[in-house]
Amino acid sequence: MNRIRVRIGLRLLLLLVALSCVLVAYLRALLDLRREAIRADILNLEHQQYMLGFTSKYDSQAASDLQKVKLEIAAKRQQIGVGQ
Repeated sequence: MNRIRVRIGLRLLLLLVALSCVLVAYLRALLDLRREAIRADILNLEHQQYMLGFTSKYDSQAASDLQKVKLEIAAKRQQIGVGQ
């Protein structure tokens, strides 16, 4: 009777460990997807920054937009923990 309880307890413990491993893997995959989406946003913003860099010399609105884009890039990089 005692051995049966130990076996059941060990199986439940193994099940809990397996479930926690699955949960951790799922959460890590979600974080990776979020990080990749933010990186795609950063690439898009860097392209905007590149294009605005040409027109900012001649247009004050473009210069203002360029500053906004630079701040947005910095904020997104901070979200994923990437420096310059």
